[in-house]
Amino acid sequence: MTELTIILLSAWCAGLGGAVGGLGAWPGLGKDTETSTEIMHGTIAFGGGILLSAVAFALLPRGMTYLSPLQLGGALCLGGLLFCALDASLSKQGGTKAQFMAMLMDYVPEALALGAVFGHDRRLGVLLAAFIGAQNIPEGFNAFRELTASGVKPRPAFLSLLAMSILGPLAASTGFFFLQDRP
Repeated sequence: MTELTIILLSAWCAGLGGAVGGLGAWPGLGKDTETSTEIMHGTIAFGGGILLSAVAFALLPRGMTYLSPLQLGGALCLGGLLFCALDASLSKQGGTKAQFMAMLMDYVPEALALGAVFGHDRRLGVLLAAFIGAQNIPEGFNAFRELTASGVKPRPAFLSLLAMSILGPLAASTGFFFLQDRP
């Protein structure tokens, strides 16, 4: 298998985590109990922990070799502010699909970084793909529930999550071809 094929498959499998999460939410439709709410909150918190781990253990050490602490902190804060502004904008527009949009907004840049990382370090690329996939499972779970709660039927909600996974290989190949020489 060529390196590009491995990158494309890794990015696609990472994106399929969202669809897997959606499948996990499908049988629970209409059963909003206190227990299911607690499970949902725990699942989302787990996804947040995975995302934080990916940043702390996979991306941050690599970034520290190329950027000063001030540049790194500034980039992190700028990214946080950008996503906060996008989330606020979605909420003002009646954003009942905010979790799906959040998944999309972070999966595409993650896949872009995945493609760029693979060019330097295949093992780190595989680790990053695993982190992305694991983090997408609880996000997909929550996005599916949010989409169906807003009136989207389960099948189109699931197909949306499945279609989103196709963007990963496109972004990863862009990162591989155009960004692997950039810090």
